[in-house]
Amino acid sequence: MKKINQIRQKPKRSKILQFSLIILIVALGCLLRTLLLTEEDIWLDEAFSVYQSHKSVGYIIELTDQTPPLYNILLHCWMNLFGNTLWNARFLSVIFGTVSIYLIYLLGKELSDSKVGMLSALFLAISPLHVYVSQEARTYAMFFMFSLASMLFYIRLGNKNSTGNFYLRINYCLSSIFLLYSHVYGLLILLAQNLDHLIKCRFKLNKRYQKFLLLQSIVFIFFIPWLLKLRTILAQKLYAWTSPPTLIQLQELVYNLTSGMGFSIAGSILSLYILFLLLTNKKIHMLLFIWIVVPILVPIMISILIIPIYIPKYIFFTQFPLLILLSMGLVKRKGTLRYFFTLLLIVLMLFTLQAQQKLVTKNQWSSVSEHISSRNYNKRPVVIINSYMIQPFAFYHIPECFYGKEVFSCARENEIFPIDDLAELKELNLESFWLILAHEQHNPEITDIIQYLEDNYIQQEQILFVSEKTSPLAKKIFSITNKKATEEKEEDRIRVFHYRRI
Repeated sequence: MKKINQIRQKPKRSKILQFSLIILIVALGCLLRTLLLTEEDIWLDEAFSVYQSHKSVGYIIELTDQTPPLYNILLHCWMNLFGNTLWNARFLSVIFGTVSIYLIYLLGKELSDSKVGMLSALFLAISPLHVYVSQEARTYAMFFMFSLASMLFYIRLGNKNSTGNFYLRINYCLSSIFLLYSHVYGLLILLAQNLDHLIKCRFKLNKRYQKFLLLQSIVFIFFIPWLLKLRTILAQKLYAWTSPPTLIQLQELVYNLTSGMGFSIAGSILSLYILFLLLTNKKIHMLLFIWIVVPILVPIMISILIIPIYIPKYIFFTQFPLLILLSMGLVKRKGTLRYFFTLLLIVLMLFTLQAQQKLVTKNQWSSVSEHISSRNYNKRPVVIINSYMIQPFAFYHIPECFYGKEVFSCARENEIFPIDDLAELKELNLESFWLILAHEQHNPEITDIIQYLEDNYIQQEQILFVSEKTSPLAKKIFSITNKKATEEKEEDRIRVFHYRRI
């Protein structure tokens, strides 16, 4: 009897240990995402999300934007409950990022075993890329969470024991609908699932695939309202600022997926090490391979052949299958080598995360506001080019306009003029003013504007605020090994001038 009780207790102890470990990993992930949450300033897209979240739900739904409205609606409810601060806005993404850690554990466990699930969760918890995404007041953390949820329920649908499970089908449909309403790139996840299902069915429309198509049909029926709006979005060319992918962008994507957002020596070593581990894997899981390849190749091909839609940040969710593949490969390695490779990977990830957090990766709008406020003794007007940059500037400089009425008209009432072209600048006919230039590369008239100012005004002051996305040592090495790529990759910057008419 004692032996029988001992045998029964072992699985219970094992489950308790697994549960305790995953709780610790999730807690670690939440802590890393909460630390330094507001260390960096709000950037353009975050300011847009926070600004829109203060509008009514009806306004958010009717807004013509390239991103579906689910995130802004949730952010609207969240900030109404907890207040209008940058910390509160970003903490919603921390929650989505933390939930993702548990979901990838379940996914790894479903595809392989609890060891793979645990390792996948640990790697995601300390992933520099995922920490970065989870600290932005944007849809990406939520979008990536629902991509994991949709994949998890998709895999469970394929299990023999799940046949006829009504609640599982409901969960799959709901997670997939929320996925699509998080981001239009969610369609790539469903495309990958369909391709995987077709391969399993040997490209035959058998009963199994017909049942899956029925679920897909339900998902698309609920997504039709936004698909109709997609025609308007394409007609208004809201993706016009994108361009066909370049070789440098593809190199950066590999680096981002393996090492995060900031370029550093630790990150470069980590990237090479992960690629080594992946290439030495003896087996490739078909679904994970499709999950990586389809979301990357499809936007690239569409961008080259039809219309540019490739935006690397939108496909960062392909890091999930990469981490699961890494975990599978490490678990299958034999002997002490497995522990050495795993420990080395964890150490490199932590060093890369630390290096990333030391960099300034977002525009320094608070510093711009402080500089102008401290030197604008005579209350001179402020001109900002491009006009859409008024939102992150207003967040710090005129918060009453950002959180109050329409920001553009309110800014003009405060003698802050968001403009886009030379004609608007001439119409203002200002004697003395501050000029803020941001996103200059996206304005075709910037050269003419600068020339007009040089001909008609005296420049009394200039200061540069640069986002430093590359560590000093890495920048030196990159400038030697890949000088052309370094020159082509322009750092984000804000230039502030003070002008007086001649």
